[in-house]
Amino acid sequence: MFYLDEWFIKRKGLALGVMWSGDSVGTSGLIFPFLLSFLVDRYGFRNTLRIWAVALFLLCLPLIYYIKPRLPPTKSKKPHVRPSYAFLKSPVFWFLQAANILTSLGFFSPSIYLPSYASSLHYSPMIGTLLIALLNSFSVIGAISLGHLSDIWHISTVVMLSTTLATIPVFLLWGLSTSLPSLIAFTLMYGIFAGGWSAIWAGMIREVQRRDKNAGFGVLMGLFSAGRGIGSVVCGPVSEMLISYGGWHYAVGGYGTEYGLVIVFTGVSAICGLVGVVARVWKSTEMGVQ
Repeated sequence: MFYLDEWFIKRKGLALGVMWSGDSVGTSGLIFPFLLSFLVDRYGFRNTLRIWAVALFLLCLPLIYYIKPRLPPTKSKKPHVRPSYAFLKSPVFWFLQAANILTSLGFFSPSIYLPSYASSLHYSPMIGTLLIALLNSFSVIGAISLGHLSDIWHISTVVMLSTTLATIPVFLLWGLSTSLPSLIAFTLMYGIFAGGWSAIWAGMIREVQRRDKNAGFGVLMGLFSAGRGIGSVVCGPVSEMLISYGGWHYAVGGYGTEYGLVIVFTGVSAICGLVGVVARVWKSTEMGVQ
């Protein structure tokens, strides 16, 4: 991932999007849900994890040879420039990181609960697996598209587009309807506009580096990844707590099921990502003061 900074300059977002799309196609998208379902049914959970670990090792090992820096290592005696951490004092970084963390809090809920939600509506287990496959597959389009847009648009514009168009299907398609076509439409829109979020990190990094040119790409990538990781840790326990409270039994659609509060939590989490737009407003204010 860190070599992307060397190989790609003008289209770094697109390159990052293509990289993330590979994950959606392979390990978590078109192949993994069906393969995992088959292996668990046949060999059990523990053996499935062992099989998957060995498979990943064997598949990835030959690819290590091709992962190389753009320029060969030099024996120059020039002092190494250490990454700067001055960006940690910049409100712009923290607004973007806040958007990153807030959107991640509910991002994983559909991936976790769509299968059980479909089962509660009396759809077959295969339908639940299909919805996850579609959700991750549409993330391929989102990763490439949003990554490309982050190269040509200001990052706040991409954040606004992603968060707004990810929120709408949560409240309208997942929340108000229980039909299969609506759930498929939800996976399409949410997969594209929420699933491609990680691809816009390149645009966030570029915005931070405009203020701190020595801010390391790897450092910033690690921080944004860590922020996303907060969501993956918090999402599960919070969602379980919300499900235990149940939904609004007199409400329509998904809101009337036990997943009603989870749906609201997912939508609110997505729209809270608009805090990243403040980064642009703050930048304009600073320029006006100067």
